[in-house]
Parts: sequence; C-alpha cells; structure tokens
Amino acid sequence: MSKSRARGRGRIIHMIDGLGHGGAERLMTPILSGLAKVGYDVQVIALQNKDGNQEAERLKDHGVPVRSLPIDKLKRADQIAAALWALRADKPGLIHAHLQFSIILSGLARCTLGIPSVVTLHTDQSGTGFDRETLRFGLSNAFMNRCCDRVICLTEASKRHAVAQGLDRAPLAVLPNGIDLAPYGAAPLHVRAALRHRLGLAEDDTVLISVAVLRPEKGLDRLIAALDRLVITHPRLKLVIVGDGAQKEALLRQIARAGLENRVLMTGYRTDIPDLLAIADVFVLPTLADALPTVVIEAMASRLPVIASNVGGLPEMIGDDEGQLVPPDNVPALADAIAGVLRDDPTRLAMGARALDRAQIEFSIETQVARLSALYDTLMKPGIKR
Repeated sequence: MSKSRARGRGRIIHMIDGLGHGGAERLMTPILSGLAKVGYDVQVIALQNKDGNQEAERLKDHGVPVRSLPIDKLKRADQIAAALWALRADKPGLIHAHLQFSIILSGLARCTLGIPSVVTLHTDQSGTGFDRETLRFGLSNAFMNRCCDRVICLTEASKRHAVAQGLDRAPLAVLPNGIDLAPYGAAPLHVRAALRHRLGLAEDDTVLISVAVLRPEKGLDRLIAALDRLVITHPRLKLVIVGDGAQKEALLRQIARAGLENRVLMTGYRTDIPDLLAIADVFVLPTLADALPTVVIEAMASRLPVIASNVGGLPEMIGDDEGQLVPPDNVPALADAIAGVLRDDPTRLAMGARALDRAQIEFSIETQVARLSALYDTLMKPGIKR
C-alpha cells in the first residue's frame, strides 16, 4: 500500500493468538481486506502457530501482510519484550486484538507505548478455578479494565456476560461481526445437483448441515441423537457435518453405534463452505454456548433456515421468521424443531429468504467495516481519551 494512502487512514495491526480454523480466525480476511479497501494500511500479527496457521495463506492471497511475533508462554519475558520492541518500531496507529494472549500483549503496548488498543471478545468466557486458563482470563480482564480504549462485544447478551464476569470498568461497545455475503446464496438447481453428486448425496435427499470445530460445547452429539429419532419418519434425511477437531473419533463411534453410517457424512475441515451450504436444506447448530457464530451468518446468507440453541447472542440473530431456537442440550426439542421446519417446504423456503434479508441488513462486511472505521478514526485522533 502506498505511503500516501497509509497516511490517509492510518496503520492498523490486527493481532491474534493464531490463524487456525476458528471463527475469529476466518473473519480476518474479509475484515482486513475491507479495511484496506477504505484506505487503511493493515497487517496481521500472529503470536502462535495454531493448526499450521492455514488462514495466513488466505490473508496473503488477498494482499494482507502476515507476520509472527512468537509468544509461547506468558512467562517468557524475553519474547514479550521483543514483541513490544517490534511494535514500538512499527509505530501503528492502533492495535486491534483478538483472543487472550493478544489481549494481554496489546494491553501492555497500550500501557507502555501508548498505542491505542481495541479488543473484540469473540466468545463468552468465564474464569473459575486455579488453572492457567483462569490466570490468563484474569490477566486479560485486568488489561481490558485498565488499559484498553474499547472492548467490542458481539451482542448485547455478550456485553451483559462480560460485565458479570468482571469487565465492569472496561469501555464496552456492541458491534456485531459481518461477512462478505457475495460468495453465498442458493445455487442453481443443476449446480446444486452436481455438488450433491460429488458428496454422494441424491437430488431428492433432505440435507441438514452443521459447520463447527468438533468439540463438545458445539453439541454435535445431540444433533446426531436427534437425527436418530428422525430417520424412521424421514427416510431421505441426511446430515453433513463440516469441520475437524478433538471430538471427531467420539462422534464417529456414536454414529456407528446408532447405525447411521449411511446417514451422516463427516467432511473434515473444508474451505469451500459456500458450496457446502448450497447443497443443504436446513442449517443446524446445537451449540451449548456461543456469542455470535460466524457460520450462522454464512447459513443465513445462503438462504437457509437456521435451527440453533437459545444461548448467547443467537436470539439476537435468529427469530421465528428466520428459523427456530431450541433449549440447549435438549434432544427431543431439537428433533421436533427439525421435523417442524421440514414439514412445510414453502414455509422453509420463506424462512431462508427472510434469513438472507436479515443478513444483508445487519451482518454484511460493509456494515462492519464502516462501524470499525468510525471507531478507529475516533481513537486515533490526537488527545482522544477513552
């Protein structure tokens, strides 16, 4: 980016613990690309290697510089000092931090170097016990309360949770994530049929899809249990689970015990999420806890009705017009909701259309970039105090 353009809006560093497969990581590319388009000099700093930092390549493909400032452990004072020295040399106008290590380092940079700091809380975290995770939680809270210029919560529910978890002195604001809606949408019938054929699905199959990191809090075992209740009354019902993670083997064992091997397709980690969503009829996320799941926005942009747990920020995303919310950890209610949405095709399609309308109004990347730009420009003005 040219120096004159950088001077126009300023240099912004987005700092993140790693660039693996999570929702926060996948958001980096559309956000940074959008900020670059409106005149910021942007770069990403990753503090650790997560799953090979595969999102780094996607960022570089979009012209966003990515570099590493290694911090293996918070007790590595030498690494923290080196990172602060590098940030001092960079002279960014602002650091936007994502996830715990980055929150702590950006707080140190704010306190010691005076670099304005913004944090996004991507999950509703809690700190209990005496383990390392709780220590990091306490440290990050301390820096957000004392050193941060703005702490972004994704929903009003997340803001209430943050206050309850000790962020009572932090400058909190609500700013939902957005995505690039362009790659998503209902595919033409012949394209949809070809995509299904590639996955071994028939044109007349009814396809549920869920996209998530395979970990217990996503509740995918409940979804498999709900499918087991539905297969007798829905002989063409199939489930596609997209993602990878520590729970994979346990889920495969559950599928085998239920005799659902011909009903459930586990794709593993994929980058072609828009194509996979295009082959589905309903999106399901039985999560036990979530703030503002990016994949729900992706599903809405794909004209899919959404069935999800009534937790976190999901009630601020999905209403009766766009899908259905169910109590978390309630397999009968989840099965009933799926059956209800599948009962009437015109209603299901109307829900998908309204989901797209809501995504376009509330969750587009253009809306998020405009809101972030206004915040950055305010915080980078000389003499501005939080």
